Amino acid sequence: MSDSRVNLLYVLKKWTGGNGLTAKHLEKSYPELFRAVDANDDELPEGTNVWILHKPSFYSKTGHIASPTDFSMMRTEYCMEYPGIPTTNGWSYLNSSREDFKAFFPTIYDPGYSRLENDVAVGYYYRDMRIDSNIAWEHFVEKLPKDVPLVTMGDYHCVSEDVYDGRDWIHIYDSSRFFSKTSHYFYYRPTDFIDPLPHTLLEAIQSGHRIISPKAEKRNFRDGVDDLLSCLYGDFDSVFIPENKGTKPESLSMEVWRPMMENIVGFKFRKPTYTRKLFVDWIVENGMQNPVR
Repeated sequence: MSDSRVNLLYVLKKWTGGNGLTAKHLEKSYPELFRAVDANDDELPEGTNVWILHKPSFYSKTGHIASPTDFSMMRTEYCMEYPGIPTTNGWSYLNSSREDFKAFFPTIYDPGYSRLENDVAVGYYYRDMRIDSNIAWEHFVEKLPKDVPLVTMGDYHCVSEDVYDGRDWIHIYDSSRFFSKTSHYFYYRPTDFIDPLPHTLLEAIQSGHRIISPKAEKRNFRDGVDDLLSCLYGDFDSVFIPENKGTKPESLSMEVWRPMMENIVGFKFRKPTYTRKLFVDWIVENGMQNPVR
């Protein structure tokens, strides 16, 4: 009997982060709908494949090429270069580049992470592609009281160690441990990088972290950061407030998203009608009031 679930392909068998981790979280959150499989496997299950990727060259190490009926998740610059149905997971990203995409797959999940409950610690995720964000974080750190614990994760070669002299600081490579040791999460809204849907910010919100998200002065666009923040209805900060209090919005709960995702998959990730609504308004209308159409 064939498996009717959508296959979420990721690339490297030993890659425990990035798109591979996203695929696994989706499988865990929606076990009836998705199955995470490795694109390096010799035999892939039959059925429609959703390729989780940002750049086609990620698949140069495999012998598998997406078919024209696969949902290929990518950025706009690659939409014409790769087989499959161009798909994005970003609400604002979709609405700013609608002609490039044929389908919408919002990769919302709950990783089930815990947070630091009885103390305060601020976390940040270093990425080498986000230079402005790394600089903004380190400027933020320099203004913090020395006794505020700090936890970082990600690309260690981006870290300026001098910034942490005399501070209570650790660097972690495991997402679950990172979130369990932090109460606050810093996510800068820069001008040099557009993120369709930042999964670490999603994970922080789903874990009930207090969100610190200052905005670059010349930022004149919306992306997935703004989409997720819209679900908080303004309940986030631009500066550090030493209170261990976060928000887990109902609009991102699995009670809302399990039936909503079932409809999204059932309608083959059909692109929503153009709207200027905020992401949270689209969720409320289609997932909390009416079925997805």
